[in-house]
Amino acid sequence: MIFRILCVLLSAAVLPASAAETYPLTIGNVTLEVPIPEGYVAASESEEHYQTLKFQQGAQGNEVLAVFVPAERTNTEDDYNHALGIAMLRKFRDRDCTKEELEYARREMNDKIAPMADKVGQQAGVAVSAQPIHDFSDRHFSFSMRLAVPGKEGCTVTSMALIRGRMWYFFAQNGEGASPEDLIGVKEISKNWLGSIIANNPSDEATLARENSDGLLSFTYTGAIAGAIAGAVIGLVVKLTKKSPRRR
Repeated sequence: MIFRILCVLLSAAVLPASAAETYPLTIGNVTLEVPIPEGYVAASESEEHYQTLKFQQGAQGNEVLAVFVPAERTNTEDDYNHALGIAMLRKFRDRDCTKEELEYARREMNDKIAPMADKVGQQAGVAVSAQPIHDFSDRHFSFSMRLAVPGKEGCTVTSMALIRGRMWYFFAQNGEGASPEDLIGVKEISKNWLGSIIANNPSDEATLARENSDGLLSFTYTGAIAGAIAGAVIGLVVKLTKKSPRRR
């Protein structure tokens, strides 16, 4: 029931993105103004669960940049059952990226998502069912996964998005269920939240020119794709198994 309420609140909250409270997120010389969905608050980096996420993501080459949790908090790890997160592959921190590269990553993801998800799941000790990319544009693509251990299951949606010249990962998860209804709810939250972020952060003329230039396709995207998949699993691994995946 709580998750359905959050879905409704988020759907309403993103209609005028400019009216939402925003969270400034700065990486180098790039700043995102991230709309905070109604019913959510920014988690503190000092929280133990946040630190666990940072450690586990870091082992996969990712950097956790922000986490948002339901405002109705219990001050326990259960606050992260319906978390939203932003991360970035460290290699992308100071690197301009292009729409051509995003499209290349999307095509590569279609072929690699299932075997890579299986590998990460085996390392983490969870059963992973990866779903095909279900939503994409010239700014993003999104895919989903179901994770399960005996007696527990969850689902997550991950997006790779090109915003203000940088490549970002966005995560939305439900750590309490993986039914078709649960997955539909996470997809809705993810789509609405990411849509508000993209709308709230248009590229300036110079950045847009770089985004539309020819991509440096000699740069390997295997690590970027693996980082997105590992990041999708990691948030729920904390909830379902309480242990860290091994380094790739």
